[in-house]
Amino acid sequence: MVGPIHSNPPTPIPGTISDYYGYYCFGNLPPNLEVIKDMHHDFFLKICVFFEETPSASNPYRSFVRSTDSRNSFIGTSFTRSHIFDYDSRIAEAEDYHLIRRLAYEMAHNWLGPPVTDGIDWLYEGIKNCLSIYFPFRNKFRTAHYFQTTISMLCTRYYTNRLINVPHEELLKLVPTSNYAKELLSPFLKKGANVKAHGIEEWIELLEPLLGEETRQRYEDMLSGKVILMDVRLFSGAKTHELKQVDQEILDFGVDRRSFEDGVVKGLKAGSRAELAGLKEGDRIVESSYLWRCVDHFEEKMKLLIERDGVQIEIKYWPRSFEMAKSWRMVKLDEK
Repeated sequence: MVGPIHSNPPTPIPGTISDYYGYYCFGNLPPNLEVIKDMHHDFFLKICVFFEETPSASNPYRSFVRSTDSRNSFIGTSFTRSHIFDYDSRIAEAEDYHLIRRLAYEMAHNWLGPPVTDGIDWLYEGIKNCLSIYFPFRNKFRTAHYFQTTISMLCTRYYTNRLINVPHEELLKLVPTSNYAKELLSPFLKKGANVKAHGIEEWIELLEPLLGEETRQRYEDMLSGKVILMDVRLFSGAKTHELKQVDQEILDFGVDRRSFEDGVVKGLKAGSRAELAGLKEGDRIVESSYLWRCVDHFEEKMKLLIERDGVQIEIKYWPRSFEMAKSWRMVKLDEK
């Protein structure tokens, strides 16, 4: 790396943590990322304990953070024992919980991704997502509120996706043209090396002693596109929280999602909230909110700066349809 590099630890010294760990960035980090940097090493050690691995110079881990000039840059790229996180000038919009989930997911990837058997990427992706829910909470990096908020977010993302009932085989066909399909099936898009490894059959065998014969049926239901119904006691082990069913509007940006990538409004839906807010076909998109915030936050508004006939106009609307779906959110028992 060349430039004003900052790192943790600041100076590599043989025989210290720098042998097996390093966190690197250019210049000063924004305040919310500075918080992540300060806890990154401790988090790494906790994950090593969970996976029963001792950090060593022969198996080091390095994490890199860099600011980019590209629009809507909030993405991580994982390699073997290393990770790069790119962010843009709007990183201040990323809340603490978003960054914590990213950190936990990044760490889990060291041991769990990607799979080496074709067709079961969703399994490894699901395990990493599950660990990203529990790691910060169980290791006391964040309170139970993090756990509650994350479960509610994942429920909203799943139950308000308009393609929830489409079988996975059909979703695979839709992925090239539908971002809603990508959200439901993105793990399937990856490919692994063709070598022998533990896969879905081994996973089912591990779960059957806990879930019984319903394990395989649940797997088949998932593949068929059958909606997963939640037991209100599913996450209530501590007797402090439970799932509550709610009606929520289905996610709908009102335009072809590729509009935000291409910078031009395409496929505007008649009668959608986007049209009612004043958006028109062919408007040039100068700036837009992070799409992932609208997906993860039920009440998040889509903010656009568009250009029409040489005039820039600010437009804000709720990227939800008028159609309702049965969803779930986690609540504290004393807040019901």
